Amino acid sequence: MKIRQRGVVTAAVLLVATLLASTRAAAVDDVDACEKASGKEALAACDRAIASGAFSGRKLADLYNNRGAEWLDQSAYDRAIADFTEAIRVDRNYGRPYRNRANTLRLKGDTRRALSDFDQAIRIDSRDKAAYRLRGMTHQDRGSLDNAIADYDQALRLDDRYVAAYVSRGNLYAKKAMYDRAIADLSEAIRLDPKSAGAYRGRGFAYRKSGDVDRAIADYGEAIRINPKSDSGFYNRGFCYRIKGDYARAIADLDEAVRIDPKDAGNLNQRGYAYLAKADYDRAIVDFDQAIAVDPKSYDAYTGRGYARVKKGDFDRALADLNAAIEISPREPEAIAYRGLLWDLKGDVELAVGNYEAALMKPTEDLDGRKAQQAARERLAVLAK
Repeated sequence: MKIRQRGVVTAAVLLVATLLASTRAAAVDDVDACEKASGKEALAACDRAIASGAFSGRKLADLYNNRGAEWLDQSAYDRAIADFTEAIRVDRNYGRPYRNRANTLRLKGDTRRALSDFDQAIRIDSRDKAAYRLRGMTHQDRGSLDNAIADYDQALRLDDRYVAAYVSRGNLYAKKAMYDRAIADLSEAIRLDPKSAGAYRGRGFAYRKSGDVDRAIADYGEAIRINPKSDSGFYNRGFCYRIKGDYARAIADLDEAVRIDPKDAGNLNQRGYAYLAKADYDRAIVDFDQAIAVDPKSYDAYTGRGYARVKKGDFDRALADLNAAIEISPREPEAIAYRGLLWDLKGDVELAVGNYEAALMKPTEDLDGRKAQQAARERLAVLAK
């Protein structure tokens, strides 16, 4: 009996040990999947690994951080922040969750708290190049462009092959109208990574703003070739074709942009403006209607629809649209100039002149705004005779 009992005990111990080993092996597999998988598979693996109780310290913090990163990829910002916060609670000397929480806060628009977290991430790890780049983007969001460039510079000092930092700095140089520097940075990004669609898009923008529309079209074409599922390349190339007066190609590209993302008001507005350029006012109005349904505060949609209605002689509804546009963005000249055209066509010279002159007082870099100002300038010259 005693011998048999010892055998039972030994068997039980072996069974427990086997189960524990199996549980640990499964937990290790979950850790691997939590880090390397994506979507529901990654989330489920992270959940199981965290719930297993087999991990603590940095390893547990990693699990929370990885699950937070997956939530971030799914734009579930509050869940991501909760996981990054838990990772920080588990290991306050771990910089990565601070950086990731900061980036999530930036995407939510809370740039003040984001900067605080980025600062802490950099205090913990002063060689975290991604923290510098993302903090630079946060400074850029806040309008602190010099601070942004300083952070991009530091990221590149840490790694002079850091493609994302060249793209970020190049895009900011383009925003500052420093097009030669922008093109240099974005060309370096392309040299280092010829498959970077973002670098081609950024350089295309710099070329377009510097007046080299053909090179811009070529770069947007490369961006589309690399990532044909993104509407951005089609939108920007369509815009360039509109600038060149090639409205058929512009509309073809913008059709594709709208197909990829029909809920993007910018895609609808850009196609609406291409239809305006063709004097196809009815189709333009349809696009602007849809843009307003997506974004009721779209200045471009109200302006474009107002202009189309002016051209169709529907003055009352045109005036309502242009007034709405001016209320949304009173610093833009285009809607004011079109309102001047409306009064001009109705024969009210005093109101026409007042609106034309007001439009010319508004500084703008916008292509359509500048065209509207030029038309206002020409009409003022005629009315002054």
